[in-house]
Amino acid sequence: MRREDPSAARANPGRESIAAVGEALGDGDAGGEADDSFCDLTSLLRQALSDLTHAVDRKLAGRTLTFAKSTPLIALLDGRRHTASSIARHARGDTGAMTRIIDDLEDKDLIMRERSRADRRVVYLQLTARGREVARDLPAVVRDAMEANLACLTGSEREILKGLLRRVCAGVDIGGSVNATEQSSSGNI
Repeated sequence: MRREDPSAARANPGRESIAAVGEALGDGDAGGEADDSFCDLTSLLRQALSDLTHAVDRKLAGRTLTFAKSTPLIALLDGRRHTASSIARHARGDTGAMTRIIDDLEDKDLIMRERSRADRRVVYLQLTARGREVARDLPAVVRDAMEANLACLTGSEREILKGLLRRVCAGVDIGGSVNATEQSSSGNI
């Protein structure tokens, strides 16, 4: 097991938290060479998201919906006015892919487009009556799939995981750069 330079740990305080959670969850190699590569962490995060996505897809199989197609339906349940790009931003997805998903949902009579009266370039989305009916239980389906995937964690482990993920999300802006507080503390501004 390779030891880290103490100054490196001060430069990246989140690394200590990640190692502590790994040890708490029984990952015997949390502080080892595998932890030195953030590719391993990226791979685990992607695998977790992929596993959750597939679990939701399996639960939705009989409805001709997928996790990706459920995202705009769930977003539109709040009754507010959304555009395809606002839903894509919220879901951290590609606007082109979201437009194709919206096209498909419109073909299935689940979503309809409404051009803004104030600005004809803006197109709002809303659920059709059929779309509201289909979307009504989607949050519960996603929640159940997530619960099944996280059943291996205790309540306190889930809270630790959520806390760490919130810190990661807060530390990086949507464009992928480190936030200004972190940059100024490292002398990069």
